[in-house]
Amino acid sequence: MTGPTRTARDDFERLYAEKFWDLIPETYRNEDGLAEPPGQLRALVELVACEAAIERRSIDRLLADSRVEEADDWALAYIGQLLGTRFINPLNSAGRRVDIARTLAYRRRTGTARLLEKLANDIAGWDAKLSEAFRRLIRFPHALDRTFDPGPVTGTLPGGWPNVRALRIGDVVDGPFDDMAHRPDFRAGRGVRGLYNIPKANLFLYRTYAFPLRGIDPVRLNARHYALDPSGRGSFTLFQPGDPERAECDAPAEWQIRMPITCRRMGAVRYCLPDSAATGGLNWGLLVGRSFESAEDLLATATAEGVGNLPALPMAALDPESIKAHLIAHPGNILPAIDIAFKGSRLMPHQIAGAGLRDWANGVTPPDQVEAMLDPTHGLLQLVHPPGASGVTIRLDQLYYGQYFPVGAGTYDRSGELPSVAGTAIAVPTPNLSTLSGDLEAMTSRTFRPVTASDRIDIVADTRIWASNDERPYFKLRPAAGGNAIEIRATVAGTALELDGLWLGAALAGAMAGTTLARLRITGEWDRIVLRHMTIDPGGVKAALAPTAGEPFAFENGKPIPHVRIVIEGQVEDLIIDRSIVGSLHDSGAGLTSGLSACSAARVTIADSVVHGLAGAPAIDMPSANFTIDRCTILGDCNLGRAEISNSIIDGKLEVQDAQGSCLRFSAVAGGARIPGPYRCVIMPDGLPAGMFDSRRFGDWDYCRLSASCPEGIAEGAENDAEMGVFYRALFPIKRDDLLTKIAEFAPVQAVVQTIFET
Repeated sequence: MTGPTRTARDDFERLYAEKFWDLIPETYRNEDGLAEPPGQLRALVELVACEAAIERRSIDRLLADSRVEEADDWALAYIGQLLGTRFINPLNSAGRRVDIARTLAYRRRTGTARLLEKLANDIAGWDAKLSEAFRRLIRFPHALDRTFDPGPVTGTLPGGWPNVRALRIGDVVDGPFDDMAHRPDFRAGRGVRGLYNIPKANLFLYRTYAFPLRGIDPVRLNARHYALDPSGRGSFTLFQPGDPERAECDAPAEWQIRMPITCRRMGAVRYCLPDSAATGGLNWGLLVGRSFESAEDLLATATAEGVGNLPALPMAALDPESIKAHLIAHPGNILPAIDIAFKGSRLMPHQIAGAGLRDWANGVTPPDQVEAMLDPTHGLLQLVHPPGASGVTIRLDQLYYGQYFPVGAGTYDRSGELPSVAGTAIAVPTPNLSTLSGDLEAMTSRTFRPVTASDRIDIVADTRIWASNDERPYFKLRPAAGGNAIEIRATVAGTALELDGLWLGAALAGAMAGTTLARLRITGEWDRIVLRHMTIDPGGVKAALAPTAGEPFAFENGKPIPHVRIVIEGQVEDLIIDRSIVGSLHDSGAGLTSGLSACSAARVTIADSVVHGLAGAPAIDMPSANFTIDRCTILGDCNLGRAEISNSIIDGKLEVQDAQGSCLRFSAVAGGARIPGPYRCVIMPDGLPAGMFDSRRFGDWDYCRLSASCPEGIAEGAENDAEMGVFYRALFPIKRDDLLTKIAEFAPVQAVVQTIFET
């Protein structure tokens, strides 16, 4: 499904109508107004003006089609042929356009390392870092050698013996920023084998996008412990945003790549006072020209030498080129990856320490200047000093999260599909949603806890609720104690409901606290329900304060986050789920021996989405509905009425009641009792491979992404030779092959370029 098409309002029809009307003598124009019926001449002029407008646009397009930036897709092939471009797949339209536009620039830079990185960004939209293997080989020095600078991470001299004492060796070894020296490895390249050989050029690729989150509400576990994810998960990985303004001729630094942040990389810092600090009466001149690897070393030395104004010293000495200075917000950083405020004041780089908080760090005593310990790998934060007051004292002004491709609720651009009118703002954190109608807009990414009457939301007229562009609000539905359901009821037959860009979760209390299932009951008679760019939480585990027996990690033994199941208890003519992540879908008749239910959706359309079932229950159990499923990943069994399934992955058994009237094409399924006649499908009666996905846990940045060990028939088995499933539109196989084609065209002579996917 695609969003609405918008065209420019050039008003050519009106322009030419007025021009032609002015050319007609006034006598005829006057007679046209007196005739019976009047306006016949004017109508003829407007018809001619419409044709003139079409011709004018055609002439304008002729000029535009001569420029790559404005040309239609059909014209690109002709421009590229004039340049002698080696064409890439036309499905990769953005990459093809950039390739043709920059063909001459590529040829001027053929054989350079920076060009290969540029190709990855232009052709596939991926960040890249090239490591030339000959620079990383151990060699013996000779008398004519020049003086080399040590490596920036481990301090190893180029070609010298590796310095294995460096703290960050685990972050960079065998990666793009490895600055150690290695023995030659002549094996064929696979994994980490064969990386270090004279002709090898290792191109490390980063496919994951990084999206900003601003103003989200962390989950307070107690006065000192927080989960940064608004749902309370302890598996929320923070990402670097990259640097879109980086000069093309410069090699990317570690902080300029879109990738997960590690504790040690976040803590990589250098302090060195500039010469200007020697003035004044604070004795700072005693430290000028000296370098320190930590704030505690700087402050300890300053204390020993009697330097004044110690609180201001770390920020004055912070090296703006160090990684920590780029990742954490401070007055000189305009694009920080992490911006956290405590007690109303922004935490500076020296006040945040990286730490592994999987089992927290309650017995650790950090340096005095540290206010908070942050685990960027799991999204956990621990305050060093108790805040002294109840309530949330942490404010998250900016963080970045990673996602392989935009799906579900997120802060990616949705401006082309949002309503053109402004909705009534949902401004308070506890909005009353008992009765709804009209247009409502959530304008922030904060956590909302709606208030409902008797666990029910009444829709009294057509209603649209959406998140503002670049926002991801989290709505936590709270049934009454002892209940696990929220009802959405159409009080008037034929009502329509559209939800766009929201993340819906649930919090259960009373007898239901600790259970894994919450229900979103749809009752009444509906004309249409649309879920677009939505996340209906498929469940998980909250972070915990302390480990329990057999569960040593704090983020693995907390209370469950309920799985939210959509249950159709009324009648819905059309249920549309588009680019969303949802929990299971059931109707009220599921489980009946007849397999039919009067309370269901007549037509269900699911496109570019994930349906994540609850363990032990079907992902979709609607045996009386007519389904259209395209480019979806379904984790769990499916029991459908009639279905047209294309380019999808069903990680479970498939049973279709009307198999004769259904179709299954370009899809992968795990078998079942009644499967439609398959066309170019992958059928595995024993189930899909266990390692087919990098992660099946919602909240991980590689959630539902096909792994490198996924069978080729699934990874390249869609109808356009892309991968099956929800990331069909990511076009990974096509972009990968296009990139390899361009590398073969522009790579250095005799170089063996090996592509390595880091994310």
